[in-house]
Amino acid sequence: MIDISFVVDSVYDNTGIDTVLLDRNHFTCSDTDMPQLVTVTAIDTDGNPSQCQVSVIVHDTISPQVACTDTTVYLDANNEYIIDSSYVLTSFTDNCEVHAVLLSRYLFTESDVGVTQQVVVTAYDLSGNSSQCQVSVYVNDTIETYLDRTIMPGEPVVRIIGPNPFSEYIEIEYSISRPGNISAAIFDAKGIKIESVAHGHYNNGTYIFRWVPEPDAEGGIYFFKIRINTSDKSIKLIYLKQ
Repeated sequence: MIDISFVVDSVYDNTGIDTVLLDRNHFTCSDTDMPQLVTVTAIDTDGNPSQCQVSVIVHDTISPQVACTDTTVYLDANNEYIIDSSYVLTSFTDNCEVHAVLLSRYLFTESDVGVTQQVVVTAYDLSGNSSQCQVSVYVNDTIETYLDRTIMPGEPVVRIIGPNPFSEYIEIEYSISRPGNISAAIFDAKGIKIESVAHGHYNNGTYIFRWVPEPDAEGGIYFFKIRINTSDKSIKLIYLKQ
């Protein structure tokens, strides 16, 4: 908001000035694109008016406010992962309008695994003002390596049905080619058994188990481990608790 001191250099009348008025004194973000014309009217004590017109240039010099958070990503089957601002940006505001949010990098590959990656987040408003924050991106490789070899008789075959990492539940399919004694369970990263899946003598066939973590289960790495007779196999599970 402006008053006459912003646009009036001097005002004089032989009988005296009664009032000086502006036809507008309030400006918004929509006024920043072009000069705004303001009419100044001076009225003397006898009611005689005089006018002049001035241009008001409106500048937005307030930078956006941005808040960020660190994030963890898991490489996909192509050994890469692409993020956008939704992964690291918790809030952004501006007195006018945020125009764009850019990251210093978006793509992560296997060379980034095990080393904390620093990413700069920059928010721009429509006037070119900017604000930055820096976050850490932790890159994990959770893709199991499978050897191209012949499955030995009696060896279990295990595969994940659906996404891994998962946030609600995960389905595990395991197949056995001949009858045998099976022991299968879910373990946490410390090797503590979380839930028993199978125990006893099973016929050959394919079985599907759905694991729904308990409400108090912590997010993180778990393992499905299965043994049939003397053959063992395990597979890593990533639980992203919401």
